[in-house]
Amino acid sequence: MNVIVLCAGYATRMYPLTRTHPKPLLDVGGREVLSWLMDRVLQIDGLGHGVLVSNHRFADQFRGWIDGYSAPIPIELLDDGSVHEDDRLGALRDLALAWDALPEDVRDDGVVVVGGDNLIAFDLATLAARFRESGRPLLLVRQIPGEVPPNQYSEVVLAADGKVESFREKPPDPRSDLSCICLYFFTAELRDQLREYLDNGGNPDAPGHFLAWLAPRMELSAARVDGPWFDIGSLETLEEARAQWEQTT
Repeated sequence: MNVIVLCAGYATRMYPLTRTHPKPLLDVGGREVLSWLMDRVLQIDGLGHGVLVSNHRFADQFRGWIDGYSAPIPIELLDDGSVHEDDRLGALRDLALAWDALPEDVRDDGVVVVGGDNLIAFDLATLAARFRESGRPLLLVRQIPGEVPPNQYSEVVLAADGKVESFREKPPDPRSDLSCICLYFFTAELRDQLREYLDNGGNPDAPGHFLAWLAPRMELSAARVDGPWFDIGSLETLEEARAQWEQTT
C-alpha cells in the first residue's frame, strides 16, 4: 500500500493566517498538523511509497517539512504548478497526478489517501487491515452531532454489514447523520475509475463528488471513526483543536 497526501489547497477561509503559510503546517500542540497526521498514517504496516502533492506557492515549505520529518518510507513532493486559488487543479486532479507519480512498480497497489489538514488521534493500522481483508475501497465516516444541516456535509447511508448503500455530496435533504472524512483506503482499480470520471467532465474539486459517482458503480465499505478527529477548516476549528489536542493525545 502507498500513501497520497493532498496538500494543494489555499485555505482562503483562514486568511490572513494561511496567505503565506500552508494549513497543514500550522502548529497544534507544538508540532505541525501534518506531522501529527503522518505519525498515525505511518503506523500502517507494509507501506511502500508516499507522494505529497502541493501547489507551487507552498512547495518549498512542504519540501522543508519532508526534509525535516523522519519517515520510514520515501516521500516525494509533487508540485502541481498552481499558484493561486483561481487556477488550482482541485483535489481529484491532484489525486490523479499523485497516483500517476508513484513508481511504476508500486502504482498498481492500493493507496491510503489523506487530506493534509486532518488531525486524528485514532488507530489507522486496524482499519488498514480491514481494508486489505475485504478487498473493497474503505471510507471513514463520522457521526454529525445534532440535526444535520442541508448542503453542508457529505452523506453516507450504511447497511448493517458496513457496505455503503448510497453516497451523496452535500445533499439539500440529509437522510443520514454519517459523513465521510477526507481519509480513504482505495483499491488500485479506482485509479482507472478516477481517470474515467475526470475525462468525462466530473467535478475535480471535493472527493465527495467522485465518491457519489462511484457508489452506484462498485461496492464500497465504510468504517465509523469514534476517536478524536479535527478538520482544520477554519480559524475556529484551529483554535478548538489547539485547546483540546493535549487532552486527546
